[in-house]
Amino acid sequence: MLFTEAELSLLSSLRLFPRARVRRRVLSDFRSKDQGEGLEFADYRQYMSGDDIRRLDWHQYQKHGQLVVRQYEQHESVSFDLIVDVSDSVLCGSLNRIQCIKKISAAYGFVLLRHGCKVTVWPVADEVVPRTFFGPTHWLECVNHIERMPGGGRRDVAESLAGGDGHRKQADSLIIVSDMICSQGYDHLESVLAQLRQTQVYIRVYDPTDADPDWSGDLTLVDSELQAEQPLVVDRRVIEAYQRAYNQYYQSLRQYAQRRDYAYHDIRADWDLDRQIHELAPDAWIRI
Repeated sequence: MLFTEAELSLLSSLRLFPRARVRRRVLSDFRSKDQGEGLEFADYRQYMSGDDIRRLDWHQYQKHGQLVVRQYEQHESVSFDLIVDVSDSVLCGSLNRIQCIKKISAAYGFVLLRHGCKVTVWPVADEVVPRTFFGPTHWLECVNHIERMPGGGRRDVAESLAGGDGHRKQADSLIIVSDMICSQGYDHLESVLAQLRQTQVYIRVYDPTDADPDWSGDLTLVDSELQAEQPLVVDRRVIEAYQRAYNQYYQSLRQYAQRRDYAYHDIRADWDLDRQIHELAPDAWIRI
């Protein structure tokens, strides 16, 4: 089990603030501003010809002599695509980044399902088998599914999002938990993200040594996803050029998210869950 009892208690205390435009309506914990039939009473209005007489409040008629009907808040269900990166690139580094990605993804799955959402889990891997979960009773099945995902694969997050898996049907919102590395460069990643008609959340999980590697001397540069090697003599000039490119890549992604009004989070792989949740939901509200 990925979570301790204390961590489950922490996750159970979180609330959701959905920003997606809802396309389907079923019973759940989300309530729209639309007035319709549901479970929670909202207000009264005057009876009009054609109204369902079962919604008449006879107690109010006896009390005030007016025919009024009860109105209810309409409940909505939001669907999510949860992209879980378990590709080769997240296996690099000294920290257990893949375990961190799985835990954050499972935390989102837990909270979303507990609030009545529909969640489709998409692994970033060579063999993609999506699984869909719906409703509060399936949170444990979702968490266990994410925990058992095998790591490794040459595909990156852009390839998975671009539909190479076979025309992924888009949900209302998209949550990506990944190192956000694209083998074809940042511009290609942005072009793929821009084509998606979904509210998006980016959770980038990083190892601090990514930006400040302990490099010196003669090294072999290995692309874990393309399986390519290149000899490299590393000096301070090379490291500084790498750091500039690295920082520019993620700064561009942050700026893109800001322009689109999408949520973006940088999460260190060595933080515990309490620290990660404080970053993702500082006021106990997860905005998605």
